[in-house]
Amino acid sequence: MLRLAVLEEGPRIMEMIEAAKVIMNEQGIDQWNEEYPWLEDIEEDINNHIGYVLEKEGHIHGYVCINFNEQEDYNHLVEGSWSESDGKYATIQRMVIDPEQTGKSYGSQMMVGIQDIVLEKGVHEIRLDTLANNGPMCRLIEKNHFEKRGKINSYDILRPVFQKFI
Repeated sequence: MLRLAVLEEGPRIMEMIEAAKVIMNEQGIDQWNEEYPWLEDIEEDINNHIGYVLEKEGHIHGYVCINFNEQEDYNHLVEGSWSESDGKYATIQRMVIDPEQTGKSYGSQMMVGIQDIVLEKGVHEIRLDTLANNGPMCRLIEKNHFEKRGKINSYDILRPVFQKFI
C-alpha cells in the first residue's frame, strides 16, 4: 500500500536511499551521491504532503515523492517535446525500493499506487526523468508504458524525460 510518509519514517527512508546509493555507485550510476538526496529533502517532501512510502505487512519497502508543482527544467527540453496536455502533471521524484526487496515487483506496485494518487488529485499526466544508464529505473519506466519524450539538461547532464497519460 502506498501512503503518505510521516517524519518518524525519515531514518528508514534514508536507510533505503543510502543502500541504493552504494549499489548505484557500484553500477556506475551517478544519479544519487553524497550530496543528494539528504534527509532534509525527504523531510521537506513529507512536510509538503508529497512523500509516500510503500508499506507491506507493517514494513516500509519503498519511497517516492509525487510532486504536483511545475518543474522548471521540464519547460526547456533540449531534444524532443511533450505530448500536448492541459499543463497539469505529477512528477515522480526520489523513487527508491529497498535493495534487499528487489524481485518482488514492488516498483510496479508503487507505479500503480502513484497512478491512483495522481488520479485522485484529478491529474491525468505523469512525467519523470532519470539517467540513461540507470538500468533498473529505465526498465521500470518501460514496463509501465511511459513514453520517452526527449531530454533535459539537469546539472549539466542530459537526462531522458518520460511522459504517461492515465
